[in-house]
Amino acid sequence: MSRLALLLALSTVLLASAASGQARLVLREAVLPNQETARDTTGWEAATLDGDPIRLGNVLLPLRLGDVRGVSASVDPNVSQPAVALELNRRARLRFAAITKQRIGEAIALVLDGRVLMAPTVQTQIPDGRLQITGGFTLAEAEDLAS
Repeated sequence: MSRLALLLALSTVLLASAASGQARLVLREAVLPNQETARDTTGWEAATLDGDPIRLGNVLLPLRLGDVRGVSASVDPNVSQPAVALELNRRARLRFAAITKQRIGEAIALVLDGRVLMAPTVQTQIPDGRLQITGGFTLAEAEDLAS
């Protein structure tokens, strides 16, 4: 997949979010099937990630155009998949740092238009406001987003 296609797709999503006032890219509470949790997930939304079930809770951080300082695309050498890197502005970075500090050992889901892109388990606080999205993107999906 080309870098340009990924950048255009993500830029289009963020611009559409700004125009509509609704964030299309959000971080949400998440519980994976193999994860023990003391949280009551009654009423949480059922979704899937790579065909596996996942439960989604509250929106923790909606990401709108102004929340993102920079976007870049590359191929993640660890998994040989296209990746999109986001750098958050100060306000979003501080909120993201607080979220990751509070949720060490828990999953958070990155959700785009209702589709779970990834749901990593937070290992440590992330104070620098840098996120990397790998979601098995295809060129066709990027073109659909851009259109």
